[in-house]
Amino acid sequence: AKSVVPNLAGLEAVVVGRSNIVGKPMAHLLLGEDCTVTVAHSKTRDLGKVVARADLVVAAVGQANMIRGEWIKPGAVVIDVGVNRIDAGEGKTKLVGDVEFASAVKRASAITPVPGGVGPMTIACLLKNTLEAAWDKAWEENCIVLFLQKLVYTGVRKSACRNAVASECVYYLYFYLSYNI
Repeated sequence: AKSVVPNLAGLEAVVVGRSNIVGKPMAHLLLGEDCTVTVAHSKTRDLGKVVARADLVVAAVGQANMIRGEWIKPGAVVIDVGVNRIDAGEGKTKLVGDVEFASAVKRASAITPVPGGVGPMTIACLLKNTLEAAWDKAWEENCIVLFLQKLVYTGVRKSACRNAVASECVYYLYFYLSYNI
């Protein structure tokens, strides 16, 4: 959303979905950006009216095409986290999101497609978290001598190392993990 609307402060955001994996953390992140956040779900009364108020809609309810295009406020930003497989006829299936894309795209200023929207970002975040966990494990075991020597740090702090040039970090962690696991 910040790539489309750099300052989220004051926006009315509606997160449709209350899971511990997406809905609640997203609501928390949006609150941190000073949005006014409403968490809705599949049982919310007058869900269409709730969604229609939103400048930013995050759909993570897990039901194919539940968020109708006519509910989207003109100019709103829509992030569709849902991935649902539906019957496409003739024994085939297709992936769709929680938002009716064809009708919502006509009203939204920006919308993530399904597939191909948040999936690549999810993979990037998982990779980042995996590398950070590997770094933390290597640090705990004092097994990053090669990394420290290569970067020529003296009196280095963990946080300074962790924020070092990413390609160096990835290369040396990969080297260490490849030969020491």
